[in-house]
Amino acid sequence: MLVKHLVSRLRLMGVVLAAAALAACGGGGGGGGGGGGGGDSTAAVNNITLPYTSTLTAGSGYKANYVFTLPTGVNTLSLKLSGGTGSVTMSATDSTGATKCPAVTKTSSEVSCNVSSPASGKWTMSISTSSAISNIGISVTSNPTDVSSLPYTITGLSGAVDSDTLYTFTVPAGTVSVQAQLSNGTGATGNADLYLIAPSGSTGDLCISNTAASNVESCSFNSPGGTGTWMVQVHGTAAYSGATLSIATAGTTATGYPSFTSTVASEAVDSTYGPVTGALDSNSDATVILGAGVASMTATISGGTGNADIVIFNPAGKPVCKTRASGNTDACSILQPAAGTWTVRLFGTTAFTGVTLQVTKI
Repeated sequence: MLVKHLVSRLRLMGVVLAAAALAACGGGGGGGGGGGGGGDSTAAVNNITLPYTSTLTAGSGYKANYVFTLPTGVNTLSLKLSGGTGSVTMSATDSTGATKCPAVTKTSSEVSCNVSSPASGKWTMSISTSSAISNIGISVTSNPTDVSSLPYTITGLSGAVDSDTLYTFTVPAGTVSVQAQLSNGTGATGNADLYLIAPSGSTGDLCISNTAASNVESCSFNSPGGTGTWMVQVHGTAAYSGATLSIATAGTTATGYPSFTSTVASEAVDSTYGPVTGALDSNSDATVILGAGVASMTATISGGTGNADIVIFNPAGKPVCKTRASGNTDACSILQPAAGTWTVRLFGTTAFTGVTLQVTKI
C-alpha cells in the first residue's frame, strides 16, 4: 500500500506540474519579451538550485538577484511570491537578458509567473522591496525535464536535502529493458536516491534504489511493455553534488556503462563467466533463464582485482539481491525463484579486472 500510495502521489505531482504549464500567469504572467539586462547589478546575488523555496524578511529598499540554471527540455518554469506582509516586486530574465516575467508587485494576494518551454541556461529572478516585508514565501520550480532522446546522461547533478529532480521520457514498443543509473562524478558528495516510475500497463509500478550511502544507485525494468510517460526521480536523502544520471533502453548504452550478455539455459546446473573486466560504475549483465520448480539460485564472484558487486534482478526487472562486500568474494542467493528471465549484474563499485562469475541452481 505504501508503494502504491507513493506512485499515486508521484503521478499526481506530474498532473499538477503539467497543469501549471497551461495556467495563466497570475498578477502579470510570464512569457513576455523585451530586454532585461539580467537583473540589477547593485543587488545581492543568491545562487540557488531548483526546486527552491524560502521565506524572506527584509527592510525597505532591499534588492536581490536569485540566479539559477535550467537544463534543456524543461516544460514549465514557475515563480511565485506568497504569504507574509509588505510590498515586494518580482521579475525574471533568461540567459540572453530578455524579460520573461515582467515586474509584478505582491501586496496582499499571491502573485506568480509561469514560463512555458523556457530556454536553457542561466536565469535571474530579481526581488526588490518598497516597504519592510516579513515572511514572504519565495518559490521557484520547474516541471519534469523531457529526455525522450535516449540514451541521456547529465553530469554535475546537485540538490538540497529532500529536493526532487524529475525527468520524463517515453520508450518505443518492443523495448527490451529500461534502465536508470546514478553514479558519483569527480568530487561528488552527499547522498541521492533513485526512483524509476513506470506508466500504466508496464511490468511494474515503481523501482526504488536507496541502498548506497552515496550517489551510486540503479533501477531497471526488463520487457517493460505499457505505453505512456516514464519518470525518473532523483531524491536528495541528504544534500548532494557532482552526481551523474544516465537513462538508457536496451539496444543503447549510456556513456560509461559497457555490458556483456550471455545466456544460461534453464537445464544448466551451473555456468561460469569470465574473466570479466569493468570500469568504475560499469554494468556487466548475464541473462539467466529459469524453468519452474527451481529451489534456489546462487550467484558468486571470485578472483581478480578491484571491487565488483552483484545485483540480481527478477523477471519483472526489480533488484531483489545486492551485495556490498569489499573485494570480489560476494554471493547472492534467491530461494524459490520464479520461472522466467533473470539478470545477474556485476556492478563496478570500483574498476575491476579478471573477476569470475558463477551461477548455480538446485
